[in-house]
Amino acid sequence: MKTLMFKTLNTNIMKTLKLILVVAIVILTSSCQKEEIYNEPSNNHVAAGRTFLHPNIDLDFDLETTNSEMGGFASHSITQFNDQLWLVGGDNNNTAPWTLHSEVWKSKNGKNWKLVTSNQFDNRKNHSLLVFKDKMWLIGGINNAGEILSDIWNTTDGIHWNNVKSLNPLTDIGQNNSIVFNNRIYVFIGNNRQQQEVWSSSNGINWRMETNNAFPVRNHYKTIVYKNTLYIIGGWIRGGEFTNEVWASTDGIHWHENSPASTVFENRINHTATVFEGKVWVIGGQSSNKLGARTFYGDVWYSNDMKYWYKYDKKQPLLKGLHSHESLLFNNKLWIFGGYRPDSSMSDILEDNIWSIE
Repeated sequence: MKTLMFKTLNTNIMKTLKLILVVAIVILTSSCQKEEIYNEPSNNHVAAGRTFLHPNIDLDFDLETTNSEMGGFASHSITQFNDQLWLVGGDNNNTAPWTLHSEVWKSKNGKNWKLVTSNQFDNRKNHSLLVFKDKMWLIGGINNAGEILSDIWNTTDGIHWNNVKSLNPLTDIGQNNSIVFNNRIYVFIGNNRQQQEVWSSSNGINWRMETNNAFPVRNHYKTIVYKNTLYIIGGWIRGGEFTNEVWASTDGIHWHENSPASTVFENRINHTATVFEGKVWVIGGQSSNKLGARTFYGDVWYSNDMKYWYKYDKKQPLLKGLHSHESLLFNNKLWIFGGYRPDSSMSDILEDNIWSIE
């Protein structure tokens, strides 16, 4: 009898221990599941019913100057060369209203500017200015007469400019946003063409066509290199359609549309796209509807993968809108130079502010 009671007791104890063990496993599993559910997701995660925001970013907008030697200025191109900033072409208060110029300006600090030369080449806007193999290069654009330019110039000092003559295959390089990629200059030609051509050169003289069907023909877009990939952002597509499309290529030949996975900036042209602190920043721009009513954008968007986009929604000074400005990484800051802002009738006013962001 005692033996039977002892066996029964042991059996009950074992059942109890098993029950405790099962309860413990359930509790532990539940705890792990809750932890997994409420852990802060990665930047690339969107949960049903809730978009997880990028970690909060605080930007400091510093007004570097409101009175540059150029006065208000817009539709220019700017680059960093020989440890200085260089600005070429566009519209400024030193010329007649709505008149382009060929002036070349330089600055050591981004705030104080000196006129270096002018009238060495045609006045222009929508041109490219880039640095390649120890020279500064000026590519294409549109002049005061509305003519599409096909010239290419380079310089070793910013003062003396040389017209690169061997340009037989390159014509109509207007409204371009050319760039250096894989140790070559890439030029995008779409004016007066049915298809978007991409040309490249290792010396600026001998050119080859990479493709004649890169993406739908467009103007007033922005081109950047980010994580070893070429990106085309926004623009005005032939036929009058504004777009916020992002197209990508790892070789300049094969292109695909990089569809966003979250809310993205509105359709626009004359914006800027700049790489800063490991992210791509899209700032400002403009668009209009079929009736011609204009919209000026003063928003700031950023992405660290060109797929998920986040709007900077904290206080910033550009909300009235800005277009045809330039943005550039300089001295570890993101700088914004000039542009057009709207007046009360939504007409363009030259902006003389120069901002930095850090």
